[in-house]
Amino acid sequence: MSDWSTLLEEFDFPHTRRGGVTLVSRADAERCVELIYSQGWRFLGYDSFTVTDEFIQPHMEWSPDWSRSGVPDKKVILAEISQHPVEVTHYEFVFNAAA
Repeated sequence: MSDWSTLLEEFDFPHTRRGGVTLVSRADAERCVELIYSQGWRFLGYDSFTVTDEFIQPHMEWSPDWSRSGVPDKKVILAEISQHPVEVTHYEFVFNAAA
C-alpha cells in the first residue's frame, strides 16, 4: 500500500480506494490539505478526478507535481482547488511522512 494511503488510514481520514487510486472527495479536500501541512508531511502534488459509478476520469490539467520543485503555500493550494470546475469530484493527494 502507498505511504499516503497508510497515513490516511492511520489518521482515520475519509477516503476510498478504487482502481488502485486512493481518493479523497472534494468535500474533504481542504481538510486533507490542512492535515498534510499540520503534520509536516512532504507534499508532492495531487491528481484531480471525476468519479461516477461507471468510471474514473483523471484531469491532468488540474494535477500539479511538486516533486522536483517547491510546494506552494497552503493558501495558494486551497485557492487553486476551490477554483476547479465542478466536474472535479475527487483528488488523490500524494505525500509522505517527513524523513
